Amino acid sequence: MKQTILILIMLFGGCSTQQEQNNKRVIDDTLNSGIEQNTKFILTETNNCEQTRLSYQFDILIDFKRYTDTKEKLDSCLLKIFIKDKVKKSTIDSFSIVSTFYVSGMFMSCDSMTSFTTNFNTDRKIVDNYFGDLVVVDINFDGKDDIAVINDSGGTGGPFYSYYTQTKDKKFIKDQYLTDSVTYFPDKIDKTKKRLTTLVVANAYSVGEHTYHLDRNSYKWRAIRHKIIGEQKE
Repeated sequence: MKQTILILIMLFGGCSTQQEQNNKRVIDDTLNSGIEQNTKFILTETNNCEQTRLSYQFDILIDFKRYTDTKEKLDSCLLKIFIKDKVKKSTIDSFSIVSTFYVSGMFMSCDSMTSFTTNFNTDRKIVDNYFGDLVVVDINFDGKDDIAVINDSGGTGGPFYSYYTQTKDKKFIKDQYLTDSVTYFPDKIDKTKKRLTTLVVANAYSVGEHTYHLDRNSYKWRAIRHKIIGEQKE
């Protein structure tokens, strides 16, 4: 069963929104089947909540489940995110993330989210690049709210985020460049210059500053500057 879950992670972890929607039932059926056949897999954490204070354009409902292999001490977490119409309360779009790299307690509170659109929780103290389990922000400067969600708790540099940008028809597509290359949530978001800057611990004495620019013509991201800030000692 452990191998089956790890295969699911490799297959579904980088899927597009449409693929993720199609695979949700497969992931559920596989996990549930494994739990029924092998009692060492148990549901140890679960949370289902709807957050209405993150966007003026939509509401967000999360469904989180952590399955623990009590024999191997291996966790496998399934996070489903539903984007809902504010008036009709119907689901506009959804996507899923499967991960073995969520620390205990993550996604267990609706208040662990942040919005730079409505300023929900933006006064929180940022520690180790943690901006919230889920963040609503216009990350590509097109006037539509996008979603960043943790896919890995990370290490000393902080958690890793997957980025889902909103299309004209209100669908959410994973931005592979932001997810794979930017990785962390930006410490600085410059709407005028269309730039994102992350600050990540480089060593005990310095941090790495990485800046990414969204080209106005091609509408593609590219890295434009990387530098080390602070004193470096041998």
